[in-house]
Amino acid sequence: MSAAEETTPQPRRKGLLYQPDRIRNMCILAHVDHGKTTLSDYLIASNGYVHPKLAGKQRYLDWREEEQTRGITMKSSSIALLHVPRDDKGQPLEDDLKYIVNLIDSPGHVDFCSEVSSAARLADGALLVVDAIEGVCVQTHAVVRQALSERVKLCLVINKIDRLIGELKFSPIEAYARLVTIVHDVNNVVSSFASEKYIESADLEGGDDDGAEFDVTREIDDDDLLFSPSRGNVCFACALEGWAFRLNDFAKLYSKKLRCNEASLLRALWGPYTYSSKAKKVTKIKADEGNKKPMFVQLVLDPIWQSYAILDESEGHAAAVVGLASKLGIEIEPKEIQRQEPAGMLRALLSRWLPLCDSVMGMVVEHLPDTVAGARERFRALLSLPGGDLRGADAEVEATVSAFEFGPDDAETVGFVSKMVALPTESLPAEHRGLAGGEETAYLAFGRIFAGTLSVGQTVHVLSPSYDPSDPGRGRKEGKVAGLFLMKGRDVDALPAAGAGNMVAIAGLGEAIHRSATLSSTPTMRPLEPMTYQSAPILRKAVEPKNPADLQRLARGLELLYKADPFVEIESSKEGEHIVCAAGEVHMESCIKELRESFARCEILTSPPLVTFRETVRATSLEHKGCKTQNGMCQFEVRTSFVPDDVAKLISSESHRLGLMVSAMGEGRGVPEVARALKAAAADPSSRLDAASVWSLGPEYVGPNLLCAGRVSVRSESGEEASSTIGSPAVSQRLGISAAVEEEEAPSKGEEGLAGHLESISAVLEDGIKSAFQMVAAAGPMCDEPLFGVVVTVDVTVDASKLSEYADGGPAAANFGPLSGQVISACRESIRAAVMASSPRLVEVYLRCEILTTSAGLAGTYASIGSRQGYVAKEDMREGSDIFLILAYLPLADSFGFVDELRKRSSGISSANLSFSHWSCNDEDPYFVPKTEEEREEHGEVSQLKNRSRRLLDGVRKRKGLLVEEKLVASATKQRTLAKKV
Repeated sequence: MSAAEETTPQPRRKGLLYQPDRIRNMCILAHVDHGKTTLSDYLIASNGYVHPKLAGKQRYLDWREEEQTRGITMKSSSIALLHVPRDDKGQPLEDDLKYIVNLIDSPGHVDFCSEVSSAARLADGALLVVDAIEGVCVQTHAVVRQALSERVKLCLVINKIDRLIGELKFSPIEAYARLVTIVHDVNNVVSSFASEKYIESADLEGGDDDGAEFDVTREIDDDDLLFSPSRGNVCFACALEGWAFRLNDFAKLYSKKLRCNEASLLRALWGPYTYSSKAKKVTKIKADEGNKKPMFVQLVLDPIWQSYAILDESEGHAAAVVGLASKLGIEIEPKEIQRQEPAGMLRALLSRWLPLCDSVMGMVVEHLPDTVAGARERFRALLSLPGGDLRGADAEVEATVSAFEFGPDDAETVGFVSKMVALPTESLPAEHRGLAGGEETAYLAFGRIFAGTLSVGQTVHVLSPSYDPSDPGRGRKEGKVAGLFLMKGRDVDALPAAGAGNMVAIAGLGEAIHRSATLSSTPTMRPLEPMTYQSAPILRKAVEPKNPADLQRLARGLELLYKADPFVEIESSKEGEHIVCAAGEVHMESCIKELRESFARCEILTSPPLVTFRETVRATSLEHKGCKTQNGMCQFEVRTSFVPDDVAKLISSESHRLGLMVSAMGEGRGVPEVARALKAAAADPSSRLDAASVWSLGPEYVGPNLLCAGRVSVRSESGEEASSTIGSPAVSQRLGISAAVEEEEAPSKGEEGLAGHLESISAVLEDGIKSAFQMVAAAGPMCDEPLFGVVVTVDVTVDASKLSEYADGGPAAANFGPLSGQVISACRESIRAAVMASSPRLVEVYLRCEILTTSAGLAGTYASIGSRQGYVAKEDMREGSDIFLILAYLPLADSFGFVDELRKRSSGISSANLSFSHWSCNDEDPYFVPKTEEEREEHGEVSQLKNRSRRLLDGVRKRKGLLVEEKLVASATKQRTLAKKV
């Protein structure tokens, strides 16, 4: 028995922390500014952490200074809340019925999407918050997909209902139509994701066989995922005013008054049903009865609209509120509201009539799974298998899942850490501040216990995502739990132990955890799948200390930043620069601020943004005669072509699966999507790609560039020649495009001697060509940026007379060095020259830009987009409002400062959300020189103005210290001054 197993606690403990059926783990997801943190404040206020008058204003979970200043959530924060279900009179339904709700408030800004991923990994359910006016936005799509991919169950909260009354002046029937549209739009997002998953699973079942079929008529079972107010998984709220309701609340109220069945009334409250007060019955609204009000309008919205009508009265607001409260059976004393503004009086009325906490928490407890059910369902999807191999996966997963009860009494302890949290040391209890090691900041591992019980002092195995139990020496570390804490925003409560289902912060594992990890009490456990993110870091800046003596502090600070932020990347350039990669400008500013004030604690200088490019070709080089090796033995000829951008993007997106495929772990597995795309590209008459001869991918053997098998020929002085294929189509075989390579025909008698020479040199040539291809694919000839979508085929001609000179001890080996080095050098230069001869182009990043504006801001919005070389893809107007949703695409190189410029030009009306979209080829030729008569007439004899592509190219070459062709002397015949006199 291992030491970890000996320290695993066995005794049964009591309390809510050890009752997983009474624990709910949830996160709040939404687009930016849709009201997540305000909703959280009211839920927190129910536990007394926030005064009711400050709820919605204090923003308790946005405790960092920068979050309060910017007014947005930048880091996900957790808090444990106690919920006691109560009846209409405010009394507990049962004496011992209590729940712990672990709530995580996640950011809505796209720059902090990694925080959404870490929150979704730990939660079993989520509240999806949607603005009643803005509706479904781009980040709403993103968080829904992230949640569903993590098997997180969703409930819908339609927030800011009051804006339909106060801002848009909607009537109840217009508001009903708007709410129906929002529910329909969200269901469309969910259904589209379910359809994609169904098709993907069908592809995996069918493999890569073109004749494989699946039943397209089978109904996609997504009913459990869809939202419907009559099911109770939709809540209508005004978080700022502190009121919310579900149809269950009104069904319970009106079932007593109308003396009808509550369940039947609940189904009729949403949909084309109306209530006749004369006939006292519910009837379905026919197509020609458009003037009749649905029951949702009659019984739900009309009373709320009548309540807000109090604000339109010139006087007597207090009396009107007290009178309405008495009709609703609510006790409000006149002295409670006599000194308040009319809006405050109405807030007091509605928050007591329709308390937000009761509706939202009731929905959470009723519809989101407990930690046992949630863990059992999600464990099947999150369990990592070696190489991602699906063969025998179901049996192994079921065997692992069946070994756990996902409760505190499990013999093995399993947990997952999603991120490292940096807290001020003063936030820790006084007796635990020594865990920070004298630093002002304490670093805790924030995660969830899936099974068993975790105790202070327990030794656990920290498993990386690549860990394999068959090789316990790699990807595994051991750590001792020095402290356990229950998160409460900025503050924490110390715990001696915690059972399955709880979210805890763990001290003592900082050195063992690399961002995220699986925790286990035994080394036989397989790690959970690594987290996936919505986008990739695209903004890069070089950082250096203002004082060179602080270089070590900066290096240590970068290590801490890398651990604390799961999305940031730290790189080192060839010149020795430290480069920080972030998701966007806001994320970068946040990282630099944290680095300066918390992690490195020194003055830091930053460079201008470093934009990443790719290089590609737009012409086919039939036969480019390249270089010879230094000893003159090998002559290289290179053919280049390109694959469509969509194929290159697909290969880039499947890099992880391709990496598993080309490694020994993934032997026998292909990537059907890539195989089909390559076959389709090869079938194009204009393409010169041979999909059955793909030898290698690059860079790093998984990139979007293809090296195809070529030919090697050996020629003697007498003119005899023997040839063979160089390189095996290993990638094509793994993808299932081509079968195993058959043995070539035996050479003729005259060629037998040359064939021996071929066999002796082929291994050196193959290794050299592959290495040269990987080098060029990682650093192209234009500006040392990686290639994108380039297909390379290398042929070699070998002079047989030189082979004898290269035998062991021969003169060539002594004069020119090893042949392998000569092959790599000559082949690399040949490939670079072939790329330059094939109409090279730059490929740049384009950002997806979603802009919300009104008609007054349209002119400034379009002017801002045009000045940044962007283009508008779509423009929609929100029905019943003056709000426009504009979808545009901007090149990353011209996007810096776009948000500030947009605000200035639109007088603060427009707001933008930028995220990575795609790579796009810049069709401008950076080496354009006017040649034809028409070109000379348009551009002059010598093009004086560089095009945009050449300016970008020269900027990258200058930054990297490469040669730039520019005129340094404007006029050598006389002295000139370029100073501007003021």
